[in-house]
Amino acid sequence: MTPFSKRKAGFFVTNDDIQGCMAIQQILHDEGNYHASLVIYWEIIMKVVGIDPAPKKHATLFERSSGWSEIDAHLLPQVIDKWPNSNGLLLCWDAPLTVGGYGSGRYYERDIERFFHNHKDFMVPEGISVLPFAGCSHWAVTHATFGLPKTGKWSFPLADLPFALRETGGPPDQIGRFVVEVHPAVSLWLWCRERMPNGPWTYKTRKANRELIWKTFSNVIPHYLPEREPKNDDEIDSFVACLLGELWITQQNVVLLGCIGTGSFLVPDRDNIAAAFQHFVDSRQ
Repeated sequence: MTPFSKRKAGFFVTNDDIQGCMAIQQILHDEGNYHASLVIYWEIIMKVVGIDPAPKKHATLFERSSGWSEIDAHLLPQVIDKWPNSNGLLLCWDAPLTVGGYGSGRYYERDIERFFHNHKDFMVPEGISVLPFAGCSHWAVTHATFGLPKTGKWSFPLADLPFALRETGGPPDQIGRFVVEVHPAVSLWLWCRERMPNGPWTYKTRKANRELIWKTFSNVIPHYLPEREPKNDDEIDSFVACLLGELWITQQNVVLLGCIGTGSFLVPDRDNIAAAFQHFVDSRQ
């Protein structure tokens, strides 16, 4: 990652400072102090927030410094718009941020959703929902907050939007306000499916299933857990959203799968998923 300068808490952090922080972060990570290694990044380089927008009720947010919080959905655009510009900020948004790139179904379903519905090795089980993006109920709050998804020539240019969309490639390498799509349910399944080959995966409506999945997940990712257990599925989703962003920007086995033409979101980099997805997309051309 290219180092960059920023202003933090009234003083100027230079490129040398950033490089020093990243060196300390790597030492801590190599020594097994994973939490401290991420704190270095959160506090000095890039703040990460996981958001489950839930438009009919409240949005649930998670960030390391303050834990979980809730915001009424209708207030979310104003609250996010007022967050400061001075620090690096990455929002990990649990809702579609792009439309499909081509074909008669481009306004209904993206390749990223088709992949998880149809690929023999990555077809999600019952309980893990990967709706066609047009069927998600988050359109209004997403567009009100970010001006996304960009659907055609009448949409604002991406350069004029309040947050820069990360839709392919690696994490940000400069200061700014960024947003990336995530899918916490798919990610939980990818992380835990080897230990839970038969599920159950219906965690949003069944507490016993939710507790089993969280226990399994805690054993898979033991070093990055929050200070308390989540109370509900919204807290699980917002935490996993944040964790995906944290691991992505620190280059720890999370990949941004897809691009703006296929749809994309962050997922654990497991079982050669990127190669499988590319082959799936190529076979549809």
